[in-house]
Parts: sequence; C-alpha cells; structure tokens
Amino acid sequence: MELKNQKMVVKVALLLFLVGLSATVEAVRLDPSLIISQVINNIGESSAGSAASDCCSACICDRRAPPFFQCTCGDTFDHCPAACNQCVCTRSIPPQCRCTDRTQGRCPLTPCA
Repeated sequence: MELKNQKMVVKVALLLFLVGLSATVEAVRLDPSLIISQVINNIGESSAGSAASDCCSACICDRRAPPFFQCTCGDTFDHCPAACNQCVCTRSIPPQCRCTDRTQGRCPLTPCA
C-alpha cells in the first residue's frame, strides 16, 4: 500500500510539473520577447556603431491601395534595432534578428541611404 501512495505522489508531482512547463512554453510562444529580446537588446546597446546600421535596405510592402498598404523591414540584424518595437531573433551565435513591426504607408525603420 505504501508503494502505491508513493507512485501516486510522483504522478501528481509530474503532472503539476508538466502543466507548469506547458504554461511557460505557451507564454513564450505568444510573446517571444519574454526570453530573447531583452538579452539581445542589451547586446545591441553595447555594440559599437549599432545605431548607424539600424536602417532598412529591404522594405517590403503589401499590395493594398495607398495609403493603406502595410510595410515591414526584410533585413536581418545582429541585434534588435532601437527603433523596433517587436523583434524576433534566432538562438544562433551571432544572433540573427528581424524587426517584425508593421507600419501603414512607410517602412518601420529609417531607409538606408
């Protein structure tokens, strides 16, 4: 009887662990900035000349009629640009980050000269 109680306690503990883990994974899936973006922003702030390279050379816009078209930047960066509100980064070293902001009628980042 004692062994059955121990097995039940282990099963309940494992179930609670899995529920907590799945809730954490779901929260990160909905908002990836919970993990990566804060770390990447700190790296980007310390890198020399990062503000100068925070321009977009590949602005991609959809085919809606002006001025209703939505634009996003297709460039990849080694950090999250300061002007970017939403950023997705890979876990590679060095990271490859992409600004996922969408703005109406213009590119979300300053166009490169």
